[in-house]
Amino acid sequence: MACVLCYGACHDKTREGDEEERFSGSADPIWPAHMVQVTALSVHHQHDVDLYRRGDPCHSRPAVVGDLVFSKFGRKTGRDVAGQEHSWSLPPGEYATIVDVDEDGDFRLSNAGGVESGFLLRAEFVYAEPLEPVWEATKPTRFCVPLSRRANEKFGLHMDIASDGLCEVLDVFQGAIQGYNDTAPGDQRVLPGCFILAANDKPLDKDAMLEALTTQQDLRLLVAPRETHTIEVAKASSAGLGLDLECGQHSRTLAVKGLREGDAADHNRESEEPSTIQVGDRIEEVNGVRGTAEELLKQMKVGSALRLVIARPAA
Repeated sequence: MACVLCYGACHDKTREGDEEERFSGSADPIWPAHMVQVTALSVHHQHDVDLYRRGDPCHSRPAVVGDLVFSKFGRKTGRDVAGQEHSWSLPPGEYATIVDVDEDGDFRLSNAGGVESGFLLRAEFVYAEPLEPVWEATKPTRFCVPLSRRANEKFGLHMDIASDGLCEVLDVFQGAIQGYNDTAPGDQRVLPGCFILAANDKPLDKDAMLEALTTQQDLRLLVAPRETHTIEVAKASSAGLGLDLECGQHSRTLAVKGLREGDAADHNRESEEPSTIQVGDRIEEVNGVRGTAEELLKQMKVGSALRLVIARPAA
């Protein structure tokens, strides 16, 4: 199907996607794209998550006494400072304070109960970074999700990646993202319909995004919620609709890859943002119909006007 419409003390240091064709164009060429299932470790938040978030891995810089850290791989248990086995623990989502650092950069921790540990491997922890307080009226809608991945761990995402690199989250299943969502604030959960704008500071490049999402052990995702707008486009131009669209076999939207002269361009000249059609937009409903990309395409050819629901990343 081609989309043709003319997307310290004792030491306790122990080591512990599917490809899919994406169809594109104003003619018949087929453009390859990917539906990827990427996977990692659950990310948890403490009860005072509004104060701290998971930051960079502790091997990314030298540790300093007083730094706060989260366990990288769920609950961490070990010896206490006196050497007693299994007498120190750090539950998922709670942070601990570094109280001593050895010559290797590993450290001892004090947990929320004030119990001090023996030395622990820094590779098993990430820094806790303070969140900057913001007023609700100015709170940004986009948010950062830091994750760490072990071998064969799943991130738990099914995504549709357009040729411009913009990732639409289709489903969230068991894995690190679901663990993150279980304790994340309601407005900072990665949900179906969200967009991933960048991974490890690599924005909007399909190959770079795929490489980061499938090969990197530590990930920092920039995520934007979905915002939608309903617009009506009259089909009156002899040049046709003038939209270049692309879609994957399992896509639930049509991605706007380009605009040419035609009905869409005429609409844009008579409208103001956000009610214009923009490159990168996802068409999720056509004339009241939602469903597969093929169903949406059929509706695009029906009638003398189109009522479109357009989705895009929230600013």
